[in-house]
Amino acid sequence: MAALDVLEVEDVVVPSALLGRHLVDHCLHHLARVAGVDAVVGYTQRFRRRFLVVKERIQTGQIGDITAAVTRAFMNRMAPTGEVRLTQDRRFLTPMVVSGTHSLDMCLWLMGDAAKPVSVYARSTEKVMSELGTKDATFGVFTMADGTIWSMNICWALPKEWPGAVYYEVLLQHQGNRPVYTLLGWDGADNIRTRKVVETLSISGSKLKFGVPIISAGRSSTKRYILEYSDQVSAILQWREDLGMIVMDHLSPPSSDLEGQTSFYGPDMSYDGFVWKKNHWVLQEDVDVRDPNLQAPWNNPKRLRRRHRN
Repeated sequence: MAALDVLEVEDVVVPSALLGRHLVDHCLHHLARVAGVDAVVGYTQRFRRRFLVVKERIQTGQIGDITAAVTRAFMNRMAPTGEVRLTQDRRFLTPMVVSGTHSLDMCLWLMGDAAKPVSVYARSTEKVMSELGTKDATFGVFTMADGTIWSMNICWALPKEWPGAVYYEVLLQHQGNRPVYTLLGWDGADNIRTRKVVETLSISGSKLKFGVPIISAGRSSTKRYILEYSDQVSAILQWREDLGMIVMDHLSPPSSDLEGQTSFYGPDMSYDGFVWKKNHWVLQEDVDVRDPNLQAPWNNPKRLRRRHRN
């Protein structure tokens, strides 16, 4: 077994800040001294490639100065159901205290030494989780010493069976006189996979219904279309007004023996799309996503090669 150089604890969840400080200063540091290693407390996401790249680009000024930041986390009720079992004193067992520690650590780490909070304003709601003695959600606004503002929103009261995502685009279509909505969303999935989804929604009076079977991606219609791929890559899922189409990366594994293991999937430089036909989103494969109005001159590589030979 290789020797440890650093003992890292992702988070310390205790009923009070005083007990947490005691646990870190005495227990954690004592264990580290006995083992002869350094002890640190920090979110393990710090060591992921994507966040290390962002950190480096902030530090080197490639991104520019941070003037405002937003962090959002929306989780289902499985998280608080497990947490409340730890103690009967649940006054401080809230979404911000338990789950917000991860967002707090990441944002302050990314912002660097300049991120020194001087004021915090927060409000909570407890309509659903009050029976467990905790909150549904907490939204907070932090103001830093240099004037930077940061909004952190943490919710853990979503239904256990809700397969939701963070939706970033809404499209309106009509089936006759009935409006139907298509949502494009991002779902973090887990530590090895990421998902993007095409979701359908209808509204009847004051009721929302997720799941309208208007997506044709095979022999039958479905209510939801999911792109699942490696967490180490990015994939496109967006509405292209110029093409009248939802455009997405075509995903594939790097080799045939990894077929079906979506944690290895990534874009293969081809694209698929959904077009609205006869009240359905119809899948079209291998579409041309070049701008049809692009008039800029270009150099034909074949001609360049012939000129170089001559």
